[in-house]
Formats: sequence, structure tokens, C-alpha cells
Amino acid sequence: MTKSYDIIVIGGGVAGTMAALRASLYNLRTCLLSGNASDRCRSRAQWVPALDDVPGLGGMRYPLSSSANVAFEPLESSPAIAARLTRVKESADEIVRREKDFLVSWTKRRRRGAGGKARAREEVKEEVSAPFVLLATGIMDIQPCIQGRIDPIFPYANARQALYSLQADGHRVVGQPTVVIGYTDEAAEHALILRERYEPPALTLVTHGHPFAGRPERRASLERVGIDVLESEITAFEGDARTTGLRALCLEQGRIECTRVFVSLGYIVHNRLARRIGASLDERGFVICDADGETSCSGLFVAGDLCSGRPRGVVEAWRDALIAVEAIDGRVRRRRRTCAME
Repeated sequence: MTKSYDIIVIGGGVAGTMAALRASLYNLRTCLLSGNASDRCRSRAQWVPALDDVPGLGGMRYPLSSSANVAFEPLESSPAIAARLTRVKESADEIVRREKDFLVSWTKRRRRGAGGKARAREEVKEEVSAPFVLLATGIMDIQPCIQGRIDPIFPYANARQALYSLQADGHRVVGQPTVVIGYTDEAAEHALILRERYEPPALTLVTHGHPFAGRPERRASLERVGIDVLESEITAFEGDARTTGLRALCLEQGRIECTRVFVSLGYIVHNRLARRIGASLDERGFVICDADGETSCSGLFVAGDLCSGRPRGVVEAWRDALIAVEAIDGRVRRRRRTCAME
């Protein structure tokens, strides 16, 4: 039998965790599909080594994944509220819109057999339903591919010498020669913001082999403030993240000294579920929503980095989640009130 909830939250990152916590505290019957191990590896939050822009999380290693693990501890003091939340560490396969609710399904994989015998793999389809679904499946930064591999940048990202977020990381370019890796209008805008806010001693935009795709006026803006655009491919990072730190980028045509890189190559938007149910997307694949986070598919909400046209960051994701849950809670209460009056 399909179990029914007031809200199903899909995604166990920053926005999804906050949405599930607030919904539970509002006494809504809540099901959180936080994703499997593969989903967590594709989550931006999983790879953030530290945060300076969120009070209380500074100094923690991998604060977003660490805080998510203890996020629901406050519910333990109230067993009745805790019972309203069901947490499922699986990845949603599909969302189906029905007349009065949504059906969300996933595949649970387990092994049968015991002892020394090889255990057969069994797949079990499970599903839940709710009148409201909140999608918080997030995004992932596109990494620079160096000699066919993306892992050369990882040690520098872990040491916070390769940066990704203006809000959380931008201040780390102060006093540091910096290269922005990207080729779009957005990358150019990131370079301009870093120049205007932090005035690093040197700032260059390297397109990593792509032709610059920004508008001519944006390129002119870069040139006016002394930001060179190099349409050259990066062949190697020079330095050691743990000892000397990043020292330079080796290019097909030369070498450029820098101690920080800011990656602005775009995002992989995890919009599969939204796309398959027919929610409207913008030209980059982000999900279009209203001020409450509701999509073109009535009853389907989004929060966090998945939202089109919203600032991306931890506090911003929390805000999106809280606004969406507030709207959903209002509708649930109005339905209950109407039923009580009939």
C-alpha cells in the first residue's frame, strides 16, 4: 500500500535538509528522499571543504555534509514530531502527477542469500504520495578538464586555492594573483565582481581553449579595468596544494603566474525529475518558479541552486526552502480547515 504524506522532499543537500526539518517542525507528514551514495557524490554541498560566510559553520571541515548528518537531532526531544518525518536514503526514479497528488517512486536495491554463497541482487520498487513535492536536487560545478582528467584541480579545491562561490570564496583572492577560468558572460561578470570587490594584484580570464562567448561590451568592460582575456587551453596546474601552494597555470601558449583560480565554467543542473514531469526550464536548464518556489506544474516546488534566476549560496538555499515550506504549510492548513467546516 502506498503511504501518503503532506509533502515529499527530494534532495538531501542544503535546501532539502532545511525544507524537511521545517516541514517536520510544522507537524507536516514529511518524507525526505535524501539520495543514495551516487547522488551525494554529485552534490555540490558534498565537496565544500569549508565555509566562511555562514555563522556557526566557520572552522568546520566539510560543514554542509557534516551539519546535514546532525540536522534532525533537535527532533529527538519531541518523539511525536520526529515521527512525522520519514527519511529514505534512496534516489527518486520518477514523479507522476495524479489528479489530487503526486506519486514518487524509487528502486531499493538489496542482496539476497547468506553464508558463503554469492548473493543475488534484488530490486524492489517503492513509492509514496503527497499533494506537494519540493525538489532540491541542486547542481554541480563543471570542472576544468586537464589532459582528459578533472581530478588535477581537486587538491587545490580542497586547499581552497581553487574557488567556486563569490559569496563563500570571493574574499580569498585578496592580495592573490588570480585567474578566472571561463568563457561566458557569467564568467566575465564574476571576474569584474572580483576586481571591484577585492582588487587582487593581478586578474586574468582564461577561457580554457574556448572562444570567448560573452558579449562584445562585456569584453570591453574587462579590458577597461585591465583584465586580459586569454583564449588558451590549460595544460597543467603548477605547484603543490599542501606545500608550495598553487604557483601558476601552464597554458598551450605560455604560463601565467597565479595563487588562486576561480572556476566559472557553468553548471550541471540536476533537473531530470523536473524536466520529465514537464516543469518549465530556462535556457540553461534551471527550473522556473514563482516567488514561493512553485513551478509551472501546480504543487511542485523547487528550492536552492535548482531555481532559475536566484542567487546561489547556503543562506539563499535555506531561504528558498523556508519560503516554499511556508507556502505549502498554508495550503495544507487551509485544506484541513475547509474539511473541518464541511
